[in-house]
Amino acid sequence: MPFTEEEEYRIFETAKKFPEVVRSCGGLWRENWVTALALLYVLRWTGLRAQDAVLFEPRNIRTMNVKGELVNVYETYPMKTGDWVLCPIPARITEFIKAAPRLSEEKAFMPIGDKRYKEDSRNVANNFYDSYLVPLSNFSEVEGIAAHRFRDTLAVRLLDDGKPLEIVQIML
Repeated sequence: MPFTEEEEYRIFETAKKFPEVVRSCGGLWRENWVTALALLYVLRWTGLRAQDAVLFEPRNIRTMNVKGELVNVYETYPMKTGDWVLCPIPARITEFIKAAPRLSEEKAFMPIGDKRYKEDSRNVANNFYDSYLVPLSNFSEVEGIAAHRFRDTLAVRLLDDGKPLEIVQIML
């Protein structure tokens, strides 16, 4: 189920105050709450699965001309299908994602070299769910925050904006 606009607002407002609101949680995402917020934006605006989102590389966002309009895009080959996907990302979101502190030089959202955390995308995605999305759900009072719901939200918003179903299917 997609998030309502009001739920989205509560999620992101809570995420912006994560260290203040979620004092009882420690760990990777509380210590790196701005990076966690950037990853949340990646989930919301790309429709990528969690394992693909933690491998997202902000340095690979580029600007391309689409019908005379400059659009920020991210190209990737998601793990599940291996099919090429082009994800348009709004300019303000792109700038935040690019400006967010990286967890490592190699990967923006992977704690490579930090022996406290496992370095594979599945474990990092699971850790993001357990130590960030679950507390965010509790403190924002939005039930069931999960990475997949951001995919649902993106799809519904695109369809509501009149994007063809076939394009939305390809993106997801």
